[in-house]
Amino acid sequence: MTKYSDFLSRTEDKPIRFAKLERLLASPEIIADNRYWRRLLLEKESLAAFIKTRSALVSVLSEYERCKDDLYRETDEELKKMLAEECTRLCSQADDLFSASSALFLALGENCDCDLELIPDGNKSQDFCETLLSMYQRFLDSSGYSYTQERMTNCIILHITSGYARIKTETGLHKSGLLSVAVTAFPVTEKKPLSIGEKDLRIDLFHSGGAGGQNINKVETAIRITHLPTGIVVTCQDERSQLQNKNKAMETLQKKLLALQAKEETQKKEELRKKSALLLRTYDFTNKVATQNKKKYPLDAVLNGELPQ
Repeated sequence: MTKYSDFLSRTEDKPIRFAKLERLLASPEIIADNRYWRRLLLEKESLAAFIKTRSALVSVLSEYERCKDDLYRETDEELKKMLAEECTRLCSQADDLFSASSALFLALGENCDCDLELIPDGNKSQDFCETLLSMYQRFLDSSGYSYTQERMTNCIILHITSGYARIKTETGLHKSGLLSVAVTAFPVTEKKPLSIGEKDLRIDLFHSGGAGGQNINKVETAIRITHLPTGIVVTCQDERSQLQNKNKAMETLQKKLLALQAKEETQKKEELRKKSALLLRTYDFTNKVATQNKKKYPLDAVLNGELPQ
């Protein structure tokens, strides 16, 4: 049952936040601020399924513990058999709820901040890019998302708070006649200090190279550190003490891991940019329709912020 207790411990802040959101949404001061109220409502709705499934898991685990206690105390063989079967059923139910809760919890992680990047295909697409920008601003305003805008030389970026789960579906090529705009949503992850666990390291000691004779180093002061998850190996034998060499090797390892992290983030962005080359939606201003996945939507409604799901 350790996996259950660890999971419940890691997620105990979610029910607290959900209860707080319910109180805030009922507050007259919050209701008066429609934009903020809608943002809190979206957050509450995103938590609802997880809270319900997690609560069911807590209930089943509590019932399982009671059943297990009854089984331990019971002396009647027939009743013990029934209780054992019930424990098995509850254990299976707990496993199902744990899997569902874990999946929902991972999905919550997608509700992070994001950057929506709009890149026009040449100068002629600039007006179309401004049209899409207004469309997204109307959607964000009506949905209660907070955002800021940044204009770059070749693109426009909207920095959006807690919107990736919804905004990521807008990634793709948006086309109007011969004009097109590439739209890509990038998740913004919280920058945390890089932590290197001792269990992820293999440390080998060896003799530092010397000039030979009496000058040869008879103590194993040189250090080789292998970072097991990535296979990165660093060595240091420049310093006179083992501790100094270890500290220097750890500094080098940290720099290499940060470089690897930055490279992986760049690769993820490139993968997302590839998706933006795939057609997502067309805008037909002549017939007043927007088409996505072969479905047609009223163009005026879409441009007003009613984005197709």
